Amino acid sequence: MIERMHGEDLPRNPIAEVVFELRWKLIGELSSGIPPTDPGYKLMVGSFYERVRPLYPIHEQLPAATIPDEFAPYIVQHRFRRVEGGYPLVQVGPGILSVNDTSSYSWKTFLPTIVEAVGHLRDTYIGVLAPEVISLRYINAIPFDFLSHDVLDCMRDDLKVSVAFPEQLFREQPVEQRPSGFSLQSVHALADPEGTVVLKIGTADVNGERRLLWETVVQSSGQAAPQLTELAEWLGKAHALARGWFFTLIEGRIESEYRR
Repeated sequence: MIERMHGEDLPRNPIAEVVFELRWKLIGELSSGIPPTDPGYKLMVGSFYERVRPLYPIHEQLPAATIPDEFAPYIVQHRFRRVEGGYPLVQVGPGILSVNDTSSYSWKTFLPTIVEAVGHLRDTYIGVLAPEVISLRYINAIPFDFLSHDVLDCMRDDLKVSVAFPEQLFREQPVEQRPSGFSLQSVHALADPEGTVVLKIGTADVNGERRLLWETVVQSSGQAAPQLTELAEWLGKAHALARGWFFTLIEGRIESEYRR
C-alpha cells in the first residue's frame, strides 16, 4: 500500500504554507528583570549565511534586525531564499530558526531541508543550543463564497467539525445568523511525541481573496522538546500525525476536488 503524504500526492493541494520552527533557550528572564538575550546569535549570522548561501543566495535583512537584542527575542531578523520571492526559505533571529514552504511543498524535500538548516545552525552557533519549542505547522486554505454559503455548514459538511449556536440568538434580535467571519481553536495533549496538537479553523484574506483556513500544529516545548540529535525522529512522528489529521478532515468533497 502506498502511504498517502500530506497533500503532495494530490494533483492540486490546499496547502497555503508549511512552517517548521525551532526556538532555543535564551539567557535571562523577564520575571527576574533581566531581558532574555542570545549572545551566540550575532556571532552566528555571518557564518550561517556562508553555509546556506550555495542553496539560498538571496539574503533579506528584515526591519527587526535594527531592534536591540534585548527587545527582539524570538523575532526573525534575516531571511534566506533560493530565488527572489521564492520558497522554500530559511529564517533566523535571536533564539529562533524557521523553514517555510508553500504549495510546492513535498515532505520528501522539506524534511532534508529542515535537517540541513538545523545542521548549519549547530555548526555555526557559538554556545549551547537547548531546544525550548519545536513545532511543525500546516496551514491550509480553500476558496469560500461567504455571500452565498454558511461557513458553519461548510465546516460540518466538508471538515466534519460541527459548531452550532442557539436559534434564539438570531430570532430575538436583528442579527444575521450566517457568520461573516469565524475563528475556532482546539488544543489536545499528545503522548508521542510528547506535546500538544492544535487545530485552528477560521476565515482570512489570502492574496486578496476570502478563504476558509484550517491549521494543524504539532508542538513540543520545555522538557518535552527533543534534543537536536532526536529531531529527525520527532519530525517523522509529527508529520505522520499531521498527515493523518489532514486526510481525515478533507475526506469527501474536498479531497475529491483536489484529486481532479
